[in-house]
Amino acid sequence: CIRDRYYVDETGVRVELEIGLNALNAFRNLMPEAIYREMGFSELPNEERLAQFFSRDMAVLVNGRPLPAYIKAMGPSRRVLRDPINGTPLPVQDEAPEVIRATLVYPFPAGAPPGELSFTSPRNIDIGFVLYHKGVAVNDYRYLSPGYQLTLDWEDPWYSSFNAYQLKRSYAAPMSGFIYVENFEVRKEIIVRPKDLQRWLDLGLEGREEIPVELQPEIRKKVGDFLSQHHPVTIDGEPVSGILESVNFLARTLTRSRVIDPPEPLRLDAAIMGAIFVFPRSGLPQEVVMEWDLWDERITRVPVSAVDQAGPLPSYLEPDWPQLTWTNYLKNPIIPTMYAVQE
Repeated sequence: CIRDRYYVDETGVRVELEIGLNALNAFRNLMPEAIYREMGFSELPNEERLAQFFSRDMAVLVNGRPLPAYIKAMGPSRRVLRDPINGTPLPVQDEAPEVIRATLVYPFPAGAPPGELSFTSPRNIDIGFVLYHKGVAVNDYRYLSPGYQLTLDWEDPWYSSFNAYQLKRSYAAPMSGFIYVENFEVRKEIIVRPKDLQRWLDLGLEGREEIPVELQPEIRKKVGDFLSQHHPVTIDGEPVSGILESVNFLARTLTRSRVIDPPEPLRLDAAIMGAIFVFPRSGLPQEVVMEWDLWDERITRVPVSAVDQAGPLPSYLEPDWPQLTWTNYLKNPIIPTMYAVQE
């Protein structure tokens, strides 16, 4: 009944709340005087109620102390209907129920953005939330609970994280790899963040916060050329060279990945790319091996998956276990055949 989005930057925390009408009781200390009295609660000065709300009900804490906060805007509205899995807005909003929409601001002390934040929330009520640090989603759409602690990486917000495992977002890895095995083709896909790849390859991104459209073709070419020299593949024991099929900037959600087309300016911290290499074959191979060869202090564990007719087989690679191996265990593989068509 509550939708909540936190936005964290160097100035402070901004909270965008959608409060369902059936949840007003839990948020009574935030309500205007007229609504509070209409709900039948005993008289309590507005200043005292807001102090309770920002220090107890819905506090943002630094070193155990609540940040001072204020209401920037509040009023009646309609709920934004969202996908129940990933929280993205749905294309049709005709059935959206009435809500009270509020914007709350928790400023940081001047020049002192903290390294950690803790959160409280009204009890006995579900609050679905996503937190963004400098535009990067730290968690998938989940439910807020008191005591969650957020560690902030101000150098690279991609690596900001909560202390709770259930708040680890699905696509938290800065790099990942996939092998797709079919009857007449093997494909290798490498997913990378340009900001991480910048440590090996000068992409002209130093000092930038955004990747403008005019730079993207050059970046795609540099990334394709660079990745062509890495993550070698062997098929049935023979080293093979792949054909670079595509390099694109991607948008990823829990349900799908898509190429960003037409191009648009992208925040550097959140931008990701995908490169696909194709290895034509005369039939179904017996073994495919990809070796991961990009490691540093940030890239220490890489999620990978080998995919065939039976489905994906996910795993992880590490510096002392750097090879993704697919072995043909298909007992009855489906092999495409050609048939003569009578006219």
